[in-house]
Amino acid sequence: MNLPSCNDIREALLLTLTSTHKPLQTPAIARHMRRCPECMALRTHILGLLLPGADEPRGGCQACHDALAAYVDRSLDAGARAAAVAFPQVWWYLWECADCTEVFVRTAALATAEREGQLLPPFASRVPIRRPVPSPPRSHRLLGRIAVPSQMVVRMIQAREALSVAYGEDEDLFITEVEQEGYSFQLSVHPQTDGTWAIRVCVIPPVVGHAVVQLGANRYQAPFDAQGIAQVIDLSAEQLRQDQGTLMVMIEMEE
Repeated sequence: MNLPSCNDIREALLLTLTSTHKPLQTPAIARHMRRCPECMALRTHILGLLLPGADEPRGGCQACHDALAAYVDRSLDAGARAAAVAFPQVWWYLWECADCTEVFVRTAALATAEREGQLLPPFASRVPIRRPVPSPPRSHRLLGRIAVPSQMVVRMIQAREALSVAYGEDEDLFITEVEQEGYSFQLSVHPQTDGTWAIRVCVIPPVVGHAVVQLGANRYQAPFDAQGIAQVIDLSAEQLRQDQGTLMVMIEMEE
């Protein structure tokens, strides 16, 4: 694989000023950027063109992950410049953190595939759904997304196993919380009594709809209950450990 040159990175940075829908940052670019003062200076210059007088954005990986899905959606909908202006902290940090950029690339690929109808139909969760009478299909709209590195989940499970005394037997392991469109989306994993795990998605305030969870090559769908909680259950710790990519959650609301 050819490593990016300064010219490659200048071209990518300058594309921020356009309406391109192409993902600009890559892990290789981020690794180069951290050791190249000239490219970092150009990034600062581009920020000044986007947001005159703005200070350099602050925040680390967690802040980047919290707004990453919204940044991807904005980029695909309105282009690179609009996304950078709306989420400057994400745009800035993706140029220098290879780990976050890896999540970004995967998230953008999944979002693009979803829009193009290339994703496989989801597996139905084994949470029972009471439907007294058949009802016609209802349309849904995408309300928001959560994207986190799968390794974040793995590390939390490993920590719980190593320090089991410090955790309650029935305690959720909180992963992240994201706010979009006036809603709060919370992601956690929950140990079950039979030794398996559940992925829990909570929406505040509650909505009628479902969560779609993309875990590696597998895709699951679970409905939200009256409290705004959807669960994908009976996942083994090994299933969660095997995936090395991105855990993606899409929240869809009935219209």
